[in-house]
Amino acid sequence: MFGGSEHCLATHPGDVSVALAVLEAVVHAQTADGPVTIPIGDFHRLPADSPQHDTTLPPGAVITAVELPPPTAGSASTYRKARDRASYAFALVSVAAVLVVQDGILTDVRIALGGVAAKPWRATLAEAALLGRPATAASFGAAADAELAQATPTGQNAFKLPARVDLDSGEVRVPRMLGVFAVGRIINPRTARSQLLGGMVMGLSMALHESGTLDIGYGDYANSSLTDYHVATHADVVDVQAEWVEEHDDQLNAIGTKGIGEIGIVGSPAAVLNAVWHATGVRVRELPITPDRLLGGLPERQDVL
Repeated sequence: MFGGSEHCLATHPGDVSVALAVLEAVVHAQTADGPVTIPIGDFHRLPADSPQHDTTLPPGAVITAVELPPPTAGSASTYRKARDRASYAFALVSVAAVLVVQDGILTDVRIALGGVAAKPWRATLAEAALLGRPATAASFGAAADAELAQATPTGQNAFKLPARVDLDSGEVRVPRMLGVFAVGRIINPRTARSQLLGGMVMGLSMALHESGTLDIGYGDYANSSLTDYHVATHADVVDVQAEWVEEHDDQLNAIGTKGIGEIGIVGSPAAVLNAVWHATGVRVRELPITPDRLLGGLPERQDVL
């Protein structure tokens, strides 16, 4: 989580705003005192001590236009989004990037992230780490680590799990999962534990199996049923445990409860990725963790055997 405060840990759910941030759009609005222009980087705001305000628009203002500057000569852009399922869903994390590469060197870098802050997050530390560097996987990995250095955990949720990796086939197994959560007031412990256990296994499924394959010819997903869409089952994890700490959260509602299914899901894939990294020394940055993505980094790491 980036830029949160003790008053709010919500994340910006949009997709378009992340792209507009990296394209450095300008918002035009009409106010009672006349027209105003706001750079997109200043349009959304972080929660600080007034999380009820999402933007810096003056009261009563109406957006009249969003202006995009001309693209930089020689630039290439992309938008990627990771989500819980192949159908419509908010981003667990998204990234928009605009790059200019000349003779293998990054001469212009703009990166914005979604799903990790209360506003579209310009990854300025990652941009600085990449500028003037070769456009290689090592450079991008180092830039990601530089940006993540300023991230903070959201709440008291934690996972503990081992990963067993077959270094010949690249298969990953997670024999045990333990999740400890801060989820507000628990009304029914039995159903709460069931929600968290199910969420953890869904997160495991996202990490190891789930992938939507788009049929370019028909514009639809080719694996649209459970006959060919792989999900985790009891055979993928034998021992799953969920516990929680007592928490009073008066920022939610009068009785202090919250929906906990997603809380069990969202941390699990990252925990599996970290367990695989600890087991092999290979940092996989794209889900699911398929053998080809894992084995590609193994030849130079045979010392982990």
